[in-house]
Amino acid sequence: MGEGPDPVPNGQDNSAMPDIDKSYNGTCTCPLAKDHAEMRLAHTERLPMRAQEAYKLVFQQEKFMLDVLASRKATNYAATPWSPDPQSKLPRRSITYDCPIPLTSKMSHCSETQTMSNLTRAGEVYVVTIH
Repeated sequence: MGEGPDPVPNGQDNSAMPDIDKSYNGTCTCPLAKDHAEMRLAHTERLPMRAQEAYKLVFQQEKFMLDVLASRKATNYAATPWSPDPQSKLPRRSITYDCPIPLTSKMSHCSETQTMSNLTRAGEVYVVTIH
């Protein structure tokens, strides 16, 4: 992976996208929160950085993910480059890694497909669904 152009489709029509609830200090609420019955909170930290910087850190800089997974004692990380999904045409990538199962000496093979939502607004909010 590496630094490259954002995997946000060019010429995307943002007119149909819902208004993002911009609240205190320039932060915003997830536009999918109302549509999903089950939301999982992954992190509660607030980081002093712009959405663009956070997106690049999490989704474009492999070293950051390797450091996060290493802190969780995960191994064998591999990621495919972002590429358009054949059906939706939205950017998508797959990642795999092995993570330890708590209280055992066993590992679990994990795989994720990350797809950029059409709710993404480059530089403002990045919505990535993970399956």
